[in-house]
Parts: sequence; C-alpha cells; structure tokens
Amino acid sequence: MKIYFDGCSITYGKELSDIPKQRYSKLVCDKLQAEEYNIARGGGSNRRIARNLLEHDLSQYDMVVLQMTKRQRTEYYSYGHWQRVSWA
Repeated sequence: MKIYFDGCSITYGKELSDIPKQRYSKLVCDKLQAEEYNIARGGGSNRRIARNLLEHDLSQYDMVVLQMTKRQRTEYYSYGHWQRVSWA
C-alpha cells in the first residue's frame, strides 16, 4: 500500500522536532503498514496542490490525503520556476 500526501506546513510537519518520524503522514503509514509519499511544503498554496495532482500518476497510490491551505496563498510561473505569493 502506498499513500500520497500533499499540503502545507502542517502536512509537512514543520512544527515538529523530528519531522520524518513525527509528522502525521508517517504515523498514519506506520499504522496502516503503508509506504509514505509526502510532497507537502511549508507555505504551499492550493494551486500548488492542484498542480501536483495533475503532474502525478495517482493510479500508483492506494490513497490520497490532501490538506488544503489558506485561500490567500497562490503562485505564478516566472522564468522557469514557480513563485509563491501570500497576501496574509
């Protein structure tokens, strides 16, 4: 079993002292004996989450867990890479 996680700092586990071992995606995967695939980023936007969904082959995952973030966060593409923007 393989589980896809995406979101912002909460899903990433930024507030934790040992991120790879303590974040909730790791705990869920340990409980379900699943492989964790977590691409969450601190400050991530809902647009980033949607873009990631379109860029990944979700058929290779048994479950998808998304933690949506603040509406004020967004991103735009400039000079070959994505730029984050936050209005709050």
